[in-house]
Amino acid sequence: MPLQSKPVIFFIGRFWQGASEAGIVKGLQDAGVLVQTFDTRHISGMPTNGIAGKLAHKAHLKIATQHLPELILREAKSVRPDVVMMIKRSELPREYLAQLRAQGTQIAMFYPDCHFDFGTVDLEAFEEFDHIFTTKSFQVDWLRNRFPDAQVQLVHHGFSLNSHLPRYENVTEADYRYNISYAGAYSKYKEDYLGKIIDALGDTEFLITGRGFEQSVPKVAERFDGVLRRNVLFSEFLQLSKVNLAFHSGPHTNGWQDLVSTRTFEIPATKGFMLHIDNDEVRSLYEVGSEIDVFKDPEECADKCRFYLERPELRQTMIEKAYQRSLAEHSYSHRAVQMLDLMGLKPA
Repeated sequence: MPLQSKPVIFFIGRFWQGASEAGIVKGLQDAGVLVQTFDTRHISGMPTNGIAGKLAHKAHLKIATQHLPELILREAKSVRPDVVMMIKRSELPREYLAQLRAQGTQIAMFYPDCHFDFGTVDLEAFEEFDHIFTTKSFQVDWLRNRFPDAQVQLVHHGFSLNSHLPRYENVTEADYRYNISYAGAYSKYKEDYLGKIIDALGDTEFLITGRGFEQSVPKVAERFDGVLRRNVLFSEFLQLSKVNLAFHSGPHTNGWQDLVSTRTFEIPATKGFMLHIDNDEVRSLYEVGSEIDVFKDPEECADKCRFYLERPELRQTMIEKAYQRSLAEHSYSHRAVQMLDLMGLKPA
């Protein structure tokens, strides 16, 4: 009698705790799939502060990158997985992917960005993908036309059950540390948008966390505290902000722009109150006015911030409903099960 194996996925990525890779792997494992990870950080290393450290890392990265595909291919061939999966980065050249497909392995990509203009993304390699899961609804038709042999499906971002959860129980109004908060990485579009919100809010307290906003104009930069928050600290920040704003980087040069992002799911999952840029997609994911609220422009955003700051009981009711929705529908465990279904992998 032949040996019966559970489904096996060989997952290439960068598996720091709050990463999408880590959240999806946990979901796959919880669903009964065996996952072998190849953490590329072990080969490429991590950048350090200071000019000397950055130069040393750059030199190491150049050498490591040359050998990385061969190391990945060797291990993947040894494991003989049902699926090789990766996120955003095309870690293997096309000819390496073809070798894996020749041994009966499916190739899958979870793509979480609004464009493909990254040095780590090789669109030619996408020709070898059996499955492309994009988090962007506006990419689906484009990808299907560009790669007709691949199964292209919309699979939303999510939140990690091992990272993005409330830290505190029974938070009262007196426990909040921040009035209005924004979490994200710098872009010029965000700087301009935040500046307009700040102007409309006047003296209302506003805090920005993330990366890069120290380069902003003074009225934005002075609200950036420069603290790097991940995992527990990040969840705590979202939970203890009375109003969390969620909007994105604006149009890319190709005209595409995010409708939702990881923040769309992380804020409610940590029991933070979310005020989100308005669009049909976020309205399909949460009930507006009952679980979250939305705004169309900086002036409406400021008006709704003032409205909700004065209504703590309403905020608490909406926070709880959005949190329950998140647990029921929006974790990366839900996304993992959806992808397994689409790949035809049925754990026993």
